[in-house]
Amino acid sequence: MSEVNEVEQKARGMGWLPKEQFRGQPERWIDAEKYVQRGEEFIPFLQATNRKLEGELATTNGRLTEISTQLKEATETIDALKEFRTELNKERVEELKGNLVEGIKAAREEGDVEKEEQLREKLAEAKVVAKEPDKKPEVRQEPRQDVTKLPEWQDFVRDNPWWNEDPVMRSASVAIGEKMAAEHKLDGMTQAQRFAAIAKETKMRFGLEEEPQRQSRVEGGRGGGGRQEQQAGEKTWNDLPADTKAACDRLEDRLVGKKAGQFKDRESYRKNWTDEYFRKNPNG
Repeated sequence: MSEVNEVEQKARGMGWLPKEQFRGQPERWIDAEKYVQRGEEFIPFLQATNRKLEGELATTNGRLTEISTQLKEATETIDALKEFRTELNKERVEELKGNLVEGIKAAREEGDVEKEEQLREKLAEAKVVAKEPDKKPEVRQEPRQDVTKLPEWQDFVRDNPWWNEDPVMRSASVAIGEKMAAEHKLDGMTQAQRFAAIAKETKMRFGLEEEPQRQSRVEGGRGGGGRQEQQAGEKTWNDLPADTKAACDRLEDRLVGKKAGQFKDRESYRKNWTDEYFRKNPNG
């Protein structure tokens, strides 16, 4: 193959056309050798430009991946907060809203209209979560049972003759039972255990049974390094009803972690849940 043909073949590979096939203005046509020369001079510039564009594309893709992750985390947190709305959560919603606004700005700068609209929708949801009032779950009222028909009641009356003999103790026992039920002290007990607990508390009130000695408020004694017990009357996680604890546990994986709007650890999450529950339900 002649040197001319080799040059023309290389030029054709770079986009060159013979004069008879050239469709542009005749004065713009150049021969194969000159076309190859110009191309070789221009290729390094194209390569540098291409490397720059690839770097910018990688940066853009990384930023869009970050925005996608942010959108996913925001969706998960918003869904969880819809189930757990409290006054203290407003601060976390505001933090989440700020992150979404930053994501919207970044998506706009990247020209990703679809991602920007998705983040705007999540921002609107976050605003709704912040405004909506807490909704207390509906409690289905179970039909009241006539306890006097139960065999456990017959055992209670037999073991506690004061019920029929002392109207004052009987009235006090009814009030004590209602108070213990309101404080959830009878939760999880069998009917016989409830009757026994009420009877014991009633007899203690009337001095018929010795009150158990109270434990020290400091574990391990002085200087033992133990922590203080809770203050008298202070409610803790253990005082919550079983169904409330279960609801809290269901949301724990979605509201505890390092994502925006979440609690930093399990202890702060449970304390927040406990404080909010007894703020709204002071009598349990």
